[in-house]
Amino acid sequence: MNYAKFGLYIGERIERMTPAQQWRFFCGMLNGTNYVGGKENLDESDCSGVVSFALVCMGYSIRATSDALYQKLFIHNAVEHWDDPERILAVFCALKGEGDHYGVHRPAGFVTHVAPVIGEGVVLHAHGTTRLNMPVTSKWLYDYYKTTHRVEWREIDMGLLSLHSNARDLVHGIDAELLRLM
Repeated sequence: MNYAKFGLYIGERIERMTPAQQWRFFCGMLNGTNYVGGKENLDESDCSGVVSFALVCMGYSIRATSDALYQKLFIHNAVEHWDDPERILAVFCALKGEGDHYGVHRPAGFVTHVAPVIGEGVVLHAHGTTRLNMPVTSKWLYDYYKTTHRVEWREIDMGLLSLHSNARDLVHGIDAELLRLM
């Protein structure tokens, strides 16, 4: 395999994709990677890192927590559009009551998990209990979280994405391995 030519082909293919297709492509690149908190690169990532990795690869300067992504970018309820392939969607899990998240006490409504939608009813689940980031059905994700979390389908607001990317106010430590590729 000539990886230089292959890389050029992949680049040309990505340039022909819609933003939603790019979203699924870049999220999918992290399928099977190791779960490591605070990371987003081709070997390791956490849940918000999968989202941030895809957005960085799409040309946006974003690295934020699940809660910040929910509060500032994925602001549109997407229940009616869950199967629309031209939308950038993610499933968010917010605490039903107060609770701890990685040793920090959080209020009810705090979002502790995000899973990008990568197919019809399929999300990429990156969580420390799985050790490997892997596709699961949205039903599986809902069943896993439903007793302790409110589970919501949300769509990104592209205007806010551009605004925050330009302001660079949601960039909190983009992984050095990812920066090396840029």
